Amino acid sequence: MQQATNKTQQSAATAFVVPYWMKVAFFWFSCVVAAAWAGHQTHKRLFLGRLHLQALVQPTVFHNTKAPVVAAQIGNRGQQQLLAAAGNKWALVHFWASWCSTCRDEMASLHGLSERLGDRLDVLAVAVDSNWEDVAAFFAQQRGNTAPSSSFVVLWDPQRQAANRYGIERFPESFLLSPSGFVHVGFTGARDWSQRAVVDYVQNTIAQIDGAYGN
Repeated sequence: MQQATNKTQQSAATAFVVPYWMKVAFFWFSCVVAAAWAGHQTHKRLFLGRLHLQALVQPTVFHNTKAPVVAAQIGNRGQQQLLAAAGNKWALVHFWASWCSTCRDEMASLHGLSERLGDRLDVLAVAVDSNWEDVAAFFAQQRGNTAPSSSFVVLWDPQRQAANRYGIERFPESFLLSPSGFVHVGFTGARDWSQRAVVDYVQNTIAQIDGAYGN
């Protein structure tokens, strides 16, 4: 009787032994599930981060939109310059006016952006003032003079021909142009161009599109 009981207990114990291969399979299955969950969480954080960044910067994204072929005057010298990217550099075409208070307030940070990203970006600050003297007087009043940087170009559009071609309705307004001549992003209203979120957004946009086209 005792032997029969022992055999029954041994059989029961044997029945609940998990095979080694099953343990290995469960371990690797758990690893795959954990990795998938971590990847999902990372993707979610990156996605939410991009949404948060765009909410801060508030850009208008353009798709396959050719930039208008239009020029503005180089100061009051009568010469003109196309509002376009030069070489492999991008261009930020920025419409503003010296009588616009928010335009004046953001000009220093816009110049800072041109200095920071000057190796990849030219800022074309297009003034729509009717008198060039007002534009010159504004820069003369700025500490450090905002105009001399090679990546910061001050142009003049007294008849608003360029502004009309871009459909400008209020100032300031800016457009990010690629070397291929497309408008990729627009910014309506003033920005703090020194803000980390804005700088990162401009840099990332340039890097992503240049990477896609092998520039």
